[in-house]
Amino acid sequence: MFITNLNARGVAAGLALAVLTQGAAVAEDKGAAAADSGLYPTPLEYGPPTGMAWFNRPKVDDPEPIKPNKAGVYGLEHTHLFVADMEKSLHFYVDILGFEQVMKIQDISEDPPMNDRMNVLLGQPGAQYRHAIVTMPGGPSYGTHVPQIEFWEIKGVPLDETINENPTANIRGKGYNAYMVTDLDAILAKMKKAGIRFVSEPLVSPRGKSIYVVDPDGQVIELNERYSDAAELEE
Repeated sequence: MFITNLNARGVAAGLALAVLTQGAAVAEDKGAAAADSGLYPTPLEYGPPTGMAWFNRPKVDDPEPIKPNKAGVYGLEHTHLFVADMEKSLHFYVDILGFEQVMKIQDISEDPPMNDRMNVLLGQPGAQYRHAIVTMPGGPSYGTHVPQIEFWEIKGVPLDETINENPTANIRGKGYNAYMVTDLDAILAKMKKAGIRFVSEPLVSPRGKSIYVVDPDGQVIELNERYSDAAELEE
């Protein structure tokens, strides 16, 4: 039983699902020129045969030609969440946190080859999927690519509710994302109005304020506001 303050075996995610099928890579303007230099990969386009298509891919002006590290890794491409209710999750991340939805909700169950592929990739035979993508704020992680969160709503198979029932449980491999914000109080006011769960009240220090909140599926999220004078001290 949850109240506003909380004192947490989901299926391990993190498969590189953004490369389900690789269509033609498209880059524009300066992004195309930079991509042609070979300094970073061009963004991937979804397309046939999956039927998935970008709804509103972010436009990145003057992308930086970021080079990979010595291990060949560029930067964050996407994170991944299994959700019980796609609309609730999009409301939380888009309407409350202001992330940008860049892909329409795709009903993968209507595309049998694609649905079967996801059953194999995710190890959930007999499941049906809906899929959507939002981009995180903050700009590109490499080239013109803005980091994403992929949402997968899974029906037709049992849903493990462990994390949703106990978001702060000591579950090996469980993690969370942290985001910097400009006005934590304003965001928390919207969250309280929407009935969002909190792990605690904000922790206030001379450097700023921090809090852990819980999304509609039990995923803990850290929100941090840094005071401007604290940021200056770090420079």
